Amino acid sequence: MQNTPTFIDFVLDETGSMNKQPTINGFNDFIKEQKELPDECYMTLTKFNSGSVSTPYNNLSIGSVPPLTFVPNGMTNLYDVIGQRLSIPSSGKRMFVVLTDGADNSSKEFNMGSIKILVSNAREHGVKLMYLGSDTQAKNTAIGMGFQEDEIVIFQEGEVYAALNTVSVATKAYRTTG
Repeated sequence: MQNTPTFIDFVLDETGSMNKQPTINGFNDFIKEQKELPDECYMTLTKFNSGSVSTPYNNLSIGSVPPLTFVPNGMTNLYDVIGQRLSIPSSGKRMFVVLTDGADNSSKEFNMGSIKILVSNAREHGVKLMYLGSDTQAKNTAIGMGFQEDEIVIFQEGEVYAALNTVSVATKAYRTTG
């Protein structure tokens, strides 16, 4: 069992094209599985669309994380949200997860190049990165932002639940082995 707590920073696309019920079910099952592990773990959730960015909880003990509320609308300001979250200094064991079904189409503050630098810096500081994307260009988008192929999970429409299961398995492994 690890003595170092794990911090999961989860960035969740809440735009109009996201498939609501599979996302809710998959996320809630992800949390349920993480609650089963005995180590210390904290969760930050940031949901985003072009109309708002919200962080319903920040470094909340995994055991206290409530079920997901999810109301998709708006467009995808993906770069801005990733940039904002990765710009926050962190210490300890951190896992950074992005779940989106599309490419950026409304960011104003960050661009692909600035995200690539932040992703590289995060990796250099030991952050475990995962990018889950669902569209025909998702892999290219993720690679363009600096994610490596082994950090990318591509899923087809309707497979978000399975993709979140993949993240859960990887997160459990990271938490137990580092």
